[in-house]
Amino acid sequence: MDYSQLFQPLALGPIQLKNRVVMSGHHMGLGDGRGGIGPRLHAYMVARAEGGAAMGGLESSPVHPSSVKGVRPHLFDDAVVPGLTALARDVHAAGSRLSVILWHAGHNMTHLGAGPVWAPSAVPSAQFAELPKAMSAHDIEDLIAAFAAATARCRSAGLDAVEIQTSSDYLLGSFLNPLFNRRTDDYGGSLENRMRLIVRVAEAVRAAAGGDMAVGVRTSVAHNVPGNTAGYGEADSLAAMQALVATGLVDYVSLITGSHFALADLMPTMTAPHGHLRDVAGRFRTALGVPIVVAGSIREPQDAAAIIEDGCADVVALARPWIADPKWLTKVEQNDVSSITPCVSCNQACTFAQRSIGPATCVVNPRAGREFERPRLRAAGTRTLTVVGGGPAGMEAARRAAARGFRVTLHEAGEQLGGDMRRAGEAPYRAPVLSAVDWWTRMLDQLGVRVVCNSRIDTENLPDADEVIWAVGSVP
Repeated sequence: MDYSQLFQPLALGPIQLKNRVVMSGHHMGLGDGRGGIGPRLHAYMVARAEGGAAMGGLESSPVHPSSVKGVRPHLFDDAVVPGLTALARDVHAAGSRLSVILWHAGHNMTHLGAGPVWAPSAVPSAQFAELPKAMSAHDIEDLIAAFAAATARCRSAGLDAVEIQTSSDYLLGSFLNPLFNRRTDDYGGSLENRMRLIVRVAEAVRAAAGGDMAVGVRTSVAHNVPGNTAGYGEADSLAAMQALVATGLVDYVSLITGSHFALADLMPTMTAPHGHLRDVAGRFRTALGVPIVVAGSIREPQDAAAIIEDGCADVVALARPWIADPKWLTKVEQNDVSSITPCVSCNQACTFAQRSIGPATCVVNPRAGREFERPRLRAAGTRTLTVVGGGPAGMEAARRAAARGFRVTLHEAGEQLGGDMRRAGEAPYRAPVLSAVDWWTRMLDQLGVRVVCNSRIDTENLPDADEVIWAVGSVP
């Protein structure tokens, strides 16, 4: 297939992208734990820049102390600037751009955190059964100033773009939705009133960004709250974005869908159709007249290229595929698509694990989030390696060792490679998992790994090898 559409340059306001594929921000929990960048997040972002992303998006990052949640960069603290500066420098050296999502979680917080939970009205979130505080006039002014100050810090650090987070039912997104915004003052009721805070934030961000940073807005095309059939949908979202674009304050609009009341839309599962927002994005692109960035279940290069070629969007944004393979676009450019490590949208190590035990990584790419660590095993001359166990850990160990020069033999006790991952893929609605097993099998064959199935190895019959890796199964 012709992927040339992906490699066309594009201007987003004052900045130029070298191609049409960017890395969408995904919370990985890789920061230093003190609100800074740290070596883990730095190396993770630079690896994706080196892999061809036109612009790397840092995860949604709090602009105000009332929104501290997880291990994220604290854009409200001057201490974040040195780490941001170093990251921007190295991302630029890799030929890429750097952006960040300006974020406030709104009612998706708990009172057990830093203080009162802010929201437009006292409507609880799907995550916490707690009544948030309806923001006062003073809170609103404080928030607007915080967005401006965060933008100024990003500009001083050399970032190329900031995105105002109005997606989902985060704070600004909640102001847009009458279900969450029940105010009777100038910030509630009509669309103009519900847009008032977003416009004022955009004015403050635009002024702080100056003329050398792009300013975008990320928004949900629908919130999809169950039982709220007349709720915030595509027509509402489009009207809101038309009002914002008419102000001339934003350079582009970035589209996702869903909310914390519809997590399967906000973080699409493996059953979601590929590129499921392409047609919606096309309608927004026609109506708004500014560059449109679209994300959501865009995993395959052919899907990304078709979105651009068909005029549905100007830029495709990937998150989880970049986690699975930091060289995603470089491999496309080199016509080496078959070697791309496939994202299976399992949401396990990148989302669930990060929320429960953190930091995030990837089921098919255990190096994700560990890019700052140097590989320990390298072949010097002709060295042999035996891997015992043909599940995902054994297959990945064999693949990486073979790529580093080892002569590898992989022993699997069963009739096929894959282990419990194969069993998972054979369950209903889980067939995409098998694409990872098939990919590993194909890569092992290309690398010349000798695979021996129906071969049970223990310490009594261990083959002679310079190195042995035991990968005999994990404990759930």
